[in-house]
Amino acid sequence: FNYEFFKGHIMHNKFCVIDDEVVWTGTVNISSTGTGGFNENNACVIHSKKLAKIFKREFEQMYIKELFHENKYSIYSSKGIDVGNTNIKVYFCPNKQIINTVILPEIEKAQDYIYLSMFLITNNKIVQSLIDAHNRGVEVKLIIDAHHALQGYSKHEQLRAAGIKVKVENWAGKMHAKTVLIDDKTIISGSANWTHSAFRYNDENLLVFKNVSKEVLFLKKEFKKSWNSIPNKWLYQNPKPEGKDSKYSCRDGVDNDHNGLFDKDDPACK
Repeated sequence: FNYEFFKGHIMHNKFCVIDDEVVWTGTVNISSTGTGGFNENNACVIHSKKLAKIFKREFEQMYIKELFHENKYSIYSSKGIDVGNTNIKVYFCPNKQIINTVILPEIEKAQDYIYLSMFLITNNKIVQSLIDAHNRGVEVKLIIDAHHALQGYSKHEQLRAAGIKVKVENWAGKMHAKTVLIDDKTIISGSANWTHSAFRYNDENLLVFKNVSKEVLFLKKEFKKSWNSIPNKWLYQNPKPEGKDSKYSCRDGVDNDHNGLFDKDDPACK
């Protein structure tokens, strides 16, 4: 591997295509913390030959044609695919238009609420659109990951300053989901964090589910469960991902603050 030419762009997809008719996708890495229930994630299994065909095209251009990042051609289904009563639109990144043509219009259509479970949010256009939604009376709530909340590039303090309720998780495990619920009607999910790099450079997928009331209500219940599990003090402060702020973090065998030290060996746990 030649690090001289590595630009930091990553293959960040999480999906499987099974027998040309089933797609497994979402936010879950296949790892002990990802699939073991330590991190917060979501996954969905979709039975659709049409959707499987699109995902297979994306897989093959990476696996067979060895095209990644900016070298790929864009694959998407902007009109969507009907699976039962649900319409699913799928987009693969890099896609320079995805923020302006997909995400911002969905935020702008919100009338009641927008609930976001997001590992990381840094994109200025999205942040401003959420602020605009809040200012027109939409209830906006966001849960983000503790480690990234301590990084200077996180935009959660800007959202807080605008009056939006943002909680930083104190679970030890990561808030690794990238899921947005809008008005009991729409789910936006996939592998992509809402960042410039994710949409412009990485290999990612993003799905928009329409007419999914039962699924939204299920995820809404899960969101509220996660929201209520975080003390209200973390609406205004940022917990340290390792140490007394984050329960279980000093006995989970995970380097939650990424400083190379685990549990009792980390000064934050002493």
